[in-house]
Amino acid sequence: MNRILLTCIGTLATVSMAGTAFAAPRVAPPNTLFTATGPATLSNPPISLSCVLKLEGKTGNPLATPPLPAGAPGGDIIRGTNTGPGLCSAVTIDPATFTVLTVSGSGTGTGVVNGLIVRLGGSAICTATAPTPFTFTNGTPSTINFSGLIPGTTCSVVTALTPTPNLTVYP
Repeated sequence: MNRILLTCIGTLATVSMAGTAFAAPRVAPPNTLFTATGPATLSNPPISLSCVLKLEGKTGNPLATPPLPAGAPGGDIIRGTNTGPGLCSAVTIDPATFTVLTVSGSGTGTGVVNGLIVRLGGSAICTATAPTPFTFTNGTPSTINFSGLIPGTTCSVVTALTPTPNLTVYP
């Protein structure tokens, strides 16, 4: 009887560790177009703008061996636009990619945008020299937060964007 019990415990431990080995931070649902919108402060001294930022994107393909629920390791930003007073409508964001890096059990995570370029009237004014960090908080609605300098530039963005449809990150 003890031998059978020990065999069962060993099997469960092996299956549990194998499942953990394949788990990766991910965003769900995969293969989904989304729009993330919210008030944003965009600055490149001496200019500072209070706008409404809208990022259009698509989550990527699901991981090959996904834990449930299925999710993608990241995705694409298709474009970014702004509305609001002054120069807001002249500020755009080029296509880029994003990756989810970490996720806690409580549903907060971190990620990066790779290749971030911000344009003013068509001219690049902020070209990131390294991945640009963001944080993510699950909820109804979830939020995507940027809160600092774009690496290698004097530009910064502070915003809490709400994705539609709602996106969720999983460990």
